[in-house]
Amino acid sequence: MPNVLNGQIRMSPEAVLEELDGEAIVLQLEEGVYYRLDRVGTAMLQTLIAHDGNVERALDGLEARYDASRATLEEDLERFVDELAGVRIVTIDSAG
Repeated sequence: MPNVLNGQIRMSPEAVLEELDGEAIVLQLEEGVYYRLDRVGTAMLQTLIAHDGNVERALDGLEARYDASRATLEEDLERFVDELAGVRIVTIDSAG
């Protein structure tokens, strides 16, 4: 799997994101399966989208929002993105 922290994260064309009351539902169209994201997962995904999939900039945004160390945020974001990539909600484009 590509290195999440050095990659560009993009929503998969097979995924549709809908937000409702601070939480999100993501439909993976090819599989016909939906996933519910809690508020933190929704914030992580929205932050990645707002920063055009740039992980470093998204981490800056998350660091400003949450009282957590950068190392903890990196670990959590990497695990989260790996899980989303595993069910083809996002893709990870390797840098350079």
